[in-house]
Amino acid sequence: MMNSSRTIGRPLLVFAHKGEAQAFLAHFKASPLSLPSLSQIQLFECQQLLILLTGEGRIGASQKLSDVLNTLSKDIAKVINLGVAGALNQELSVGTVVLVDHIYAFDGPIVQCSPMKCSGPLVPCTTADLFTSDKRVLGASESLELAKLAPIVDREAHGLAQTTHLYNLPFTSLKVISDLPWQAPDNLDDGKYQKEVQKKATEWSTLLLKTFNRLS
Repeated sequence: MMNSSRTIGRPLLVFAHKGEAQAFLAHFKASPLSLPSLSQIQLFECQQLLILLTGEGRIGASQKLSDVLNTLSKDIAKVINLGVAGALNQELSVGTVVLVDHIYAFDGPIVQCSPMKCSGPLVPCTTADLFTSDKRVLGASESLELAKLAPIVDREAHGLAQTTHLYNLPFTSLKVISDLPWQAPDNLDDGKYQKEVQKKATEWSTLLLKTFNRLS
């Protein structure tokens, strides 16, 4: 299990969807945490950590994280964002686990993640930069343009990182490559595309958990 960067507090793990978090919820036997000030937020806890589900989108995810940190920041040691990401070029293949280095967005500063390492030969892990997009990236044309900034893309990490830094907490992001939008046609149906990605949610969540347990 990872080492906390503080002597007091638990890591807060942040996922967009329950499918991405399912292996963590089961492995750590996390239970819903009900607080009056956070009644509209999906928050879970166990002895070792807290888990927050934010839904998709940079603004909404950041607001939910801000609400949690505003209430519980003294009880949190660090924030770790986990989930799926798309590869924007041929550098990374589906199933690759990535520790994010820098995070980019069109309307925000470049954010650097706190350094962590993945030890152990059973879970290969690489390091790469990430771009957070306010809309889903579908199709080769947009993917190859964004690939000039970073090799992978998600929809939440930049906002989560900025919010975390406002509370002077370390921020780390761990992603698994779930899809290759650079290979997709530009007129791809969004709904069908996401259903294909979601079919492997259990596999991606399990892979993230195995890697998470080797972080230090």
